[in-house]
Amino acid sequence: PYLMSELNRIQGPSKLSLIGKDGYLVANTSAGLSRKDLRHRAYLQEVMKGKTFVSDAVVSPTTGVTQILISTPIWSQASSNSPPLGASDVVQHNSVILGAVNSAVTVELVSEVVSTLQYGAKSYAFVLNSDGRAMVHPDTRRMSTQEEPASSLLDDANADLSAVAQEMVNQQSGIELRTIDEQFQYIAYLPMQEANWAIAFVIPKDNIEHQLRPLDLIAFALGTLAL
Repeated sequence: PYLMSELNRIQGPSKLSLIGKDGYLVANTSAGLSRKDLRHRAYLQEVMKGKTFVSDAVVSPTTGVTQILISTPIWSQASSNSPPLGASDVVQHNSVILGAVNSAVTVELVSEVVSTLQYGAKSYAFVLNSDGRAMVHPDTRRMSTQEEPASSLLDDANADLSAVAQEMVNQQSGIELRTIDEQFQYIAYLPMQEANWAIAFVIPKDNIEHQLRPLDLIAFALGTLAL
């Protein structure tokens, strides 16, 4: 009861659940899921080995809301010699996994966050999953879920866009001047390793070149990729 009350207190815009090391739900903020057996879930088996899991967008069978599942292990307290708990693929020699925490975040929330990443008028950002489909895009017709997949940008009629999408799927990073949305635009892209996604920033050519000198443009490109 204490864990249930705490989860409901801190859940905010997402749904939370705690899973014990036996693979059963301990507490959750969704009704009707008490003590559900999750041992057969492939993602949870990897999380219990110390990895973080981020799903593609999927429609929840209980709420009908399109969401993304983020699952992370819960470690016992590490000693002062242990690496940071956020370090990826690092063995926690002096601690053990007590369970996992799942957070179901709506695609709308992710879209809201991504939509704030702009550089001037008419700039925008989008996120691709590992098969080149847009999980977040300002044009909702391009957004894809497992139940309602949209066309992959790898097959887009715009050769420049499909070429960039291929680079993103290949987990490459870069900044290029391409014809996007029928005009010359800078597109900066980089992989998001933990989620196996990639994010791109599309910025009209005039937004940059009318405001920045060449050295500033280089700094902007490096700063965008660092972000």
